[in-house]
Amino acid sequence: MKYIVLLSSFIMIGCQTKNKKDTIIDLPLTFVEGYGPFLPSFSLLINERKNDPVYGKMYMPIKGIPLNWSNVNKAMIWLNGYQLMYQNYLARNISANAYKSFHTQWLFDERKLSKKAIKCFVYVIWGINNKGNCVVMVDTNNNLDFSDEKEFHPEILDSEQKMLSVRNTQIVNYELYQNGKINEATIPLIIKQFDGRKIGYNFPIYAKTVLIQENQRYELAVAANGFTSAVFQYPELMNITNWKVGDKIEEKDIIGLNNYITLGGIMGDKYKNCGVDLSKNCLKLEGIAPDSIIFPMQTGFTFKPFTAIEFSTQKTISLKDFEGKYVFVDFWGTWCRGCVQDMPNLIKLYDQIDTSKIAMVGIVSDKPESLKKFISKNDIKWPQLLSDETNKLIEKYEITGFPTSVLISPDGKIIAKNLRSQALDLKIQEFNLRKAQ
Repeated sequence: MKYIVLLSSFIMIGCQTKNKKDTIIDLPLTFVEGYGPFLPSFSLLINERKNDPVYGKMYMPIKGIPLNWSNVNKAMIWLNGYQLMYQNYLARNISANAYKSFHTQWLFDERKLSKKAIKCFVYVIWGINNKGNCVVMVDTNNNLDFSDEKEFHPEILDSEQKMLSVRNTQIVNYELYQNGKINEATIPLIIKQFDGRKIGYNFPIYAKTVLIQENQRYELAVAANGFTSAVFQYPELMNITNWKVGDKIEEKDIIGLNNYITLGGIMGDKYKNCGVDLSKNCLKLEGIAPDSIIFPMQTGFTFKPFTAIEFSTQKTISLKDFEGKYVFVDFWGTWCRGCVQDMPNLIKLYDQIDTSKIAMVGIVSDKPESLKKFISKNDIKWPQLLSDETNKLIEKYEITGFPTSVLISPDGKIIAKNLRSQALDLKIQEFNLRKAQ
């Protein structure tokens, strides 16, 4: 079933790109309901925290909550976090410092955002009804009033089949700013229950397009980071020209933002996934010349070399210093909750590894004083490289989310990505990288 998510009409016609290497190609998108070839993820609904110093003033008053519900929770789902932050900054609901921090991390373009506040969120409530059952309501018409909505029982997520189910899909109305105009839009929303009373959500919608290159027709599919985003800020790309329902999808088949897809076999043409522009409803690809040397952050490719000043010792180190070893590179920051939560486990792992076989390097997006304090407090022993205005390491590796990590083989190739401590431990065991007992 095709599902039009925006007001614009979409056509599935790719661009003719003959002899146009190292150029940006805009491919128009058509949106389809469901998950297609991708495996979905779910984000947790988090109850309002009105006393939160950053988000507290962003919450909106809602009404129409059923009187026979108990243990009621309320959550604002961000449909466009960039727009929501921007309009709340203009309304002085968040501080200039907080907004600057978000802008630095997310690197969004204010010129593509509306100065007028728009409906770029949706409210969801959940609780226990008078029969003792978990129930949910979605403010589908986005009027902040639940008296005109219907409650439903969220499907319990206890199998892969249930994960792919789109039962109880809610069609949410919201507003989208495109080409200087505020347009009405709709998007499907799925709510699931899992792990006791926890409630998760995603947006079961992906996009398709076609690229025609030298008389070859390639069908491409695009999903928004596990279907947990409505604005495709970290789009995943896949060649579905020969894909059939039921085919097994491997990690290497999913091409993340700023990574490269090869079309036409191993020696085929390469294109960089430059993201989705919803203001134009298009996928942006960059054609790469055959003689270009590239260092994408994806498995099977060579990791881009670095030379930088180690933060604590102020000595110069480079990737060459670890030649012949496995290298675990962790991109993190003290402001990143996931990074900080995983750090104690990484510290334990570091004490267990054979440093003649594997090295660990941190590349940090942070303030010098924050990093210095954190290193001292937690006794971090492996090298840390602070990304700054001079070395621009975060920009160099085109990091768009934290934590991000790669494991590099002794020959310099990326063999695994986004390993947190438990997964890294398994790799350490697999390659026999622990200290001798």
